[in-house]
Amino acid sequence: MAWAFAAMVLAVGGEVDAAQARVAIYSGHGAMPVNGDLLPNLLLDGDIAAETLSASDIRAGRLQGFDVVIFAAGFSSDQSAALGQDGRDAVRRFVAAGGGYVGICAGAYLALAGRDTPRTDRLELMAAASVDPWRRGEGEVGIIPVGGSGPPCTLDYENGPLVQLVRRRDLPAPVVLALYGEPEGALARSRLAGTPAVLAARYGIGRVLLFSPHPDRRMCRSWMLRQGVRWASGRGVKSTEAPAWATILPPERLTLPVASLPRPMIDLLRSTRWYAQLRALRESRPPPPSPPSADRH
Repeated sequence: MAWAFAAMVLAVGGEVDAAQARVAIYSGHGAMPVNGDLLPNLLLDGDIAAETLSASDIRAGRLQGFDVVIFAAGFSSDQSAALGQDGRDAVRRFVAAGGGYVGICAGAYLALAGRDTPRTDRLELMAAASVDPWRRGEGEVGIIPVGGSGPPCTLDYENGPLVQLVRRRDLPAPVVLALYGEPEGALARSRLAGTPAVLAARYGIGRVLLFSPHPDRRMCRSWMLRQGVRWASGRGVKSTEAPAWATILPPERLTLPVASLPRPMIDLLRSTRWYAQLRALRESRPPPPSPPSADRH
């Protein structure tokens, strides 16, 4: 596969802290299997170490050995039910005490205010809620960083929350980092346009970052996930610094060390769309759109 070949010859530029950020990825009931891009994307970075935890691990207090917990795709009501009251309280305590929470799609639902069903509660980590109905469709949708702090880009969407901010004095008000653009095709009637796509908040002394779309579904966008994890871990974050796209999700500096490869391998790499996407990202230009994939889900 082209992306696997490209991954072999990519390196992340810039200074790296000696200590790794330890990341727990929830893999229990209600989570999609931890395969595909999420875990490999994290492990491409030498300063991030990740492993999976179950709901029973979280209830047993194993989050205390980590800097960040990620809840990703799946069904948030099932994730909440699997955690139970003790597990949800353990996650809240972890974040309030300085841990990080990164929620993607179902994991974003889980962190919002309100209930998933009459019997399962959400984590309520920020003053924001989702708007029903949740079935909005799947496809590609543009996101626009707030205030022109970054170039628009395209992410995959799969029934992620349509978020609205709510008045809750007991919860921190989130900062909206990016908005959805105008969807097309199957998502044209989704009502996503102009609503929050990426949000961040400080919960206690911890950090919460929520993605309604999927930064974990495209290798060329995985820098969002890695940068988000770094921010959520608290590494290099000033306690007085307000969340903003420019401080949480700046594009990584990428190097393409291909000069030492055999000439046929260089020509093969440079002929791939991956190479063009990475060069565009390195030069802060929107990458060319990816062709539709029949097996994307």
